[in-house]
Amino acid sequence: MHPFDKITNRDTAAFPFKLLTSYSRLFMVDWRESEDWIAKGFLRAAGLPANETTWNWDEAAGLGSFVSRGRNFPVHRLDGQSAQHAAVSALQEIYAGSHSIRYLNHVAPGDTAYFVVETPGTWSTLEAANPLVRWFFTPLEYLTDIVESSFEDLGEAARLYEAGRAPQRKPVAAAESGEKVFLDQCRLRLDAERAKSPSVPAADRLRIPAPLARLASHPLRAVYDEQPVLFKHGQIVWAHVVQANTQLYQMGEMDQPAAFVFSLDPSFDAHWQSLATLAANLFALKGAANPDPADAEFARIITSETEMVFNLSVPRQRAGNKEVFFTTAMVHRNHLPNWMLGANLVPFLVAPEKTRASMILPHRYWPYKLWA
Repeated sequence: MHPFDKITNRDTAAFPFKLLTSYSRLFMVDWRESEDWIAKGFLRAAGLPANETTWNWDEAAGLGSFVSRGRNFPVHRLDGQSAQHAAVSALQEIYAGSHSIRYLNHVAPGDTAYFVVETPGTWSTLEAANPLVRWFFTPLEYLTDIVESSFEDLGEAARLYEAGRAPQRKPVAAAESGEKVFLDQCRLRLDAERAKSPSVPAADRLRIPAPLARLASHPLRAVYDEQPVLFKHGQIVWAHVVQANTQLYQMGEMDQPAAFVFSLDPSFDAHWQSLATLAANLFALKGAANPDPADAEFARIITSETEMVFNLSVPRQRAGNKEVFFTTAMVHRNHLPNWMLGANLVPFLVAPEKTRASMILPHRYWPYKLWA
């Protein structure tokens, strides 16, 4: 019997914990667990090859990273944050498009955290079949730290998620997150370039592909025609890939469009994981036969793979009651390290009130590479 079928009420004593511990999709993390063991546990629970993601520590840089399918994903640990939480969060980011990690809440206080890995679509099905799943299994973006948080704070996170409210995680430290510092440094570099001249620098100027140049009314012409507007008025924010051609994750020469989510809300500067979760949930609508009316437009767009939309508002109930946009943008390889997408999170230049154009910020403005 599936363990979720045995959840009948909120009584923790009646929770089918023993049955769940034998569930193939479960993995455990305690406060002593190393990053490589956490990765192995996740891969086993996700049904993925054991060597698909490995842990690498750069002694000289003092920075660890996961290496997955030939790409490098640095694990940036915030001040006061446990290494275990940083590692699980990084794995969620890497696999956000196909897997969603949930924390088992209320049931097992102590030094060991229990997680279940399912596809986003499976979680939606489980929640629809049994609403108690929302009470006991909490998405990572609601949790401040799986090791350092009190059991009461973890329980409060579960209550927020069950009620459909936005995450309200407590800060792990007063220091700014590495992700926000990264964006702030990008902004300073771009401002310095703007101060030199209002014109788009030659190094950033986009050259329209010949086939697109012959299509005067093509929607992707906007980024080429309106790049001066974007350079002058654009803001730098995090964007997360929702859907992209797999060729963009390999070295090559051809630029191609991709779908992204982004927000002007400054809370995402540090808490980009919410964008990753939203992107995964939107991608899970692909091929949906009978989506909710609010999701029908996104299901159609994502399923078509070729329809292009610009700065389309995501329903607030899906975006934690924040303003988030779904947009199509051309991925320009010469703006990326190694001429390829190395991860799904990228600094993005947008000005939705001025232009529908948007673009990945050229990597010469990045203070460091987000991937190797």
